[in-house]
Amino acid sequence: ANIAAKRVAGAHVAFNVIGTIIYLVFLVPFTSLIQWFETTLHLSPEMTIAFAHGTFNITNTIIQFPFIGALAYFVTKLIPGEDEVVKY
Repeated sequence: ANIAAKRVAGAHVAFNVIGTIIYLVFLVPFTSLIQWFETTLHLSPEMTIAFAHGTFNITNTIIQFPFIGALAYFVTKLIPGEDEVVKY
């Protein structure tokens, strides 16, 4: 893969690892929130997992949105190289 593809993959992994660390710190309140969703909305186990996953993704994106530049800088330093320019 080219440099840009490797950086995108690195950013995706870093984004999810950072989000997981954040959620591990707040695991008890997050679990309580998901249990509240389950009981209030009468969710099946499958929908409970879907709500937990969606809640993780949405709040993780909101929390990390202000740090996009820092994440891009980190991935660029982690995976050095020149970007390819496509000529038409």
